Amino acid sequence: MIEFDKGLQTAVIKLSLDGVYLNLNLSLGDIRSEALLRDSRLGELGPKRLKALLEYVDHRFEVDPKSPLPWKEQFCRALAKECDALLSLPVKLTPEQLREVRRAVRETNDSLERAAQAAPGALGLALEFQYHDGFNHFTRDDDFIAVRRGGRVVGVIALPGNDYNEVKKFLMAGGDRVLDPTNVECFRAALRHARKMDALRLTERVSKRTVSAGLKIGG
Repeated sequence: MIEFDKGLQTAVIKLSLDGVYLNLNLSLGDIRSEALLRDSRLGELGPKRLKALLEYVDHRFEVDPKSPLPWKEQFCRALAKECDALLSLPVKLTPEQLREVRRAVRETNDSLERAAQAAPGALGLALEFQYHDGFNHFTRDDDFIAVRRGGRVVGVIALPGNDYNEVKKFLMAGGDRVLDPTNVECFRAALRHARKMDALRLTERVSKRTVSAGLKIGG
């Protein structure tokens, strides 16, 4: 699991195996300040691409209990390897085609909100979908859509095939599946849960301010 601070200055990767946990903190402003990443090409990525790559690697990474390498080094090696693949291999989709794919994803999001009779932008409260353009090989043969809930990646929808027309077909078929009545009801449930959690967080903030304002220390 990975978490980012609000200013996107730090990423915390939570590595775990059989109930044992280890946190790996990485500075997004200078990720190569981590000694294990000093010789990597991560410094060539902009903030958005770096964040997306970290999420992608975190979602796929599993600690290898048989490896002699420490967990931290295992993750850093995987991250550096995926970065090399991202920067080294050719791009197959044009910028215009990428914009069209992203537009199709946004339209699918909007259609789900309308089907659920939710307010515009409600999807972003419960779930977020973001198109990623082939981090593993960067030949668009492993494009995927990351699904986030509460800012965390909870699923990855693969887009098999590096043919642009095949990606379009996948998105069209995916749009039909998104509007399945069961999926729409699941979205409504996720939206209700997200609103409930927001209300709880607001209540906690108000409660803390009230207690602080009423606290007096007498001599």
